[in-house]
Amino acid sequence: MYKRFKGKEELFSALVDDTVDALRSVREEKAALRDDITDEELWRAWNMDEGYMMWWFRFLYDRIDAMRLLLSSSEGTKYSHFEHEWVESMCQSTYAYYLKARDRGLVENEISEEEMHVVLSSFWMTIYEPIVHYFEWNELESLCSHICNLFNWHKMLGFRRPE
Repeated sequence: MYKRFKGKEELFSALVDDTVDALRSVREEKAALRDDITDEELWRAWNMDEGYMMWWFRFLYDRIDAMRLLLSSSEGTKYSHFEHEWVESMCQSTYAYYLKARDRGLVENEISEEEMHVVLSSFWMTIYEPIVHYFEWNELESLCSHICNLFNWHKMLGFRRPE
């Protein structure tokens, strides 16, 4: 089995690196916080809607085999802490968006970076679990509205709609 690859690490990387690179590219694109971002754009960045969630599910399901490997079979590889490391990277940019909104008086509720990490861990678990448990596409569509209702960022952070 390892004739072409030196071991599990090299084989695993060959199978998942493209997916991890694609995820990182999306994170960098979505996380870019411009200095000139408007209050309306900040508000929309926290809008949890089904279109946004389904975009993520489509993106991940286009890479479903690699995602299942990352989420279920990464022990003993450099990706063994993928889920936690992904949330950590997302938390940095998400918290920067929160701080920008807070500094502009758009949110009423305080949340620490550690609390944000916990909430984001929960959020991403709702995305990982259907992948690990082989949900069909129609099951995802049903689940999507539940996730959006559960993670109402505007309500949790006390966002006010910009005028």
